[in-house]
Amino acid sequence: MIRFLKNGISHRIVHLWLVMIILIFSGTVVFASFRLTDTFLDITAAARQNSELQKAAHELMNASDYLTGQVMIFCLQASILIPRT
Repeated sequence: MIRFLKNGISHRIVHLWLVMIILIFSGTVVFASFRLTDTFLDITAAARQNSELQKAAHELMNASDYLTGQVMIFCLQASILIPRT
């Protein structure tokens, strides 16, 4: 330990530690970017599916309104054509 303090820290050791730290940080950044890309693609797919489901729900509501109107017309015409006894 005393010899270490007398001679100082080798530039080679400092350089190796810095390279290892940079590799760890770089690996973390690359890993995080892949994870974020995957999450972004999942969110994009979910948003697209949500849009399609909303469109289908509106079409279903329109079809239901149309059928309700047709049933009302049928009931009115049937009550006019078929006399009550």
